[in-house]
Amino acid sequence: MTQPIKHNNVKYGSLEELKLAHAKTLLHHACQAQFKREPTSNEISYWCQFLLNGGNLHEMLKRLPDGPGEIVIAQPSGASASVQNAETTSEPDHVVAPDKLSPEVKPKTGAHQGVITLVGNAGLLYAGRPAKLYVLVENLSAITWVSGQIQPVFACYHWIDKTGNVIIYDGIRSRLPEAIEPAVRKQVPVSVIAPPIAGEYTLEITLVHEGVTWMEDDGLTSLRLELTVDPSLSESGLKIMKELQWAKESAAEKFK
Repeated sequence: MTQPIKHNNVKYGSLEELKLAHAKTLLHHACQAQFKREPTSNEISYWCQFLLNGGNLHEMLKRLPDGPGEIVIAQPSGASASVQNAETTSEPDHVVAPDKLSPEVKPKTGAHQGVITLVGNAGLLYAGRPAKLYVLVENLSAITWVSGQIQPVFACYHWIDKTGNVIIYDGIRSRLPEAIEPAVRKQVPVSVIAPPIAGEYTLEITLVHEGVTWMEDDGLTSLRLELTVDPSLSESGLKIMKELQWAKESAAEKFK
């Protein structure tokens, strides 16, 4: 294992430069211990920004593989969004206006017409580990979609490798938090499990009407994301990062 980067004799022009160097050092220690490599550009960009924007190291550790929490790759921007003629609800700033149902997407034909779009940006995924995304589901059909007891509708997903082969077709189900009526758009959390081997993949998020159809086959415009699945940290890697927590707390105390 290479020697950790030392910043003891380095002079920094600002507190921001010191914080950035410290965040990179944390990532360096974890990746050298577990991956025997330097952090990837995705890892540096994601986790350094997380820490520099006020993210707590304890929360960061909870999101890492083998930690006590899920890896959140797209944070919710607010309560579930809906579109109704007699009602206006608050939505994230980056979501299209509520009176327009994704005009840039041409709906398919079929009894289950609708559109799924991503809320926020996809972050890091780790091989074999759970993650959660948040999507907007727009119902352009004539029926209400609900995760009820009889022929329920669930969010689901497919994983496709870079050669176009479907490696995971029947992903885990996620219940709709509430019914989605016709001409209504609502936010839905989707739980996924990444493929067991790191690499480049396409994640297709869709809906399944149990006992009826996969809805992308009958009118739904599913969401396809090109994603990189990174190697997972082991339990020992998590312990190393926990041991480094004192460094961040010490730096924060020194420069108050």
